This record gives sequence, structure tokens and C-alpha cells, in this order.
Amino acid sequence: MTVIVGVVGFGGVIVTLSQKDRADRRAELWRRLTWAFERAVSMNAAASALGLSAVDIVSRSSLVSREEKEIASAFLDATLVSPRSDGDFE
Repeated sequence: MTVIVGVVGFGGVIVTLSQKDRADRRAELWRRLTWAFERAVSMNAAASALGLSAVDIVSRSSLVSREEKEIASAFLDATLVSPRSDGDFE
């Protein structure tokens, strides 16, 4: 009986560590996406281009959910819209 309790307890530890690892990796992913979003809206053209590329690359991670991919895609679409001469956006 002690062995069964030990195995179940060990299994619980493994599951907990796995969940913590995934949560930590997702937190880092969002830190990187935030950095990329901030660069993408920079007035500096080079920084903006880097940010847009980073959003595209980071949003392809397997850690990103479908909804989060849609958010990144909407951001890229909105950011890449070019202003018309009358100040409105296309």
C-alpha cells in the first residue's frame, strides 16, 4: 500500500511540475509578444519592422492558442494597414 501511495504522489509531483513548466513558458511567450507589439508600433521604421516580424514568428509557437493567434493576426492586419492621403485608413 505504501508503494501505491508513493507512486501516486510521485505522479502528482510530475503533473504539477509539467503544468508549472507550461505556465512559465506561456508567461515568457507573452513577455516576448508584448515586447514585439511595443516595437511594432514604434515610430522608428527599423524597430517597427523588427516588432512586426517578431509578432509573426512568436505567434507561431505551439504554446499559442487559436484565440491568441487570432489576436496576433488582427494586430498585424491593423498595424499593416496604410493610411490614405485623406487621413483615413484603407
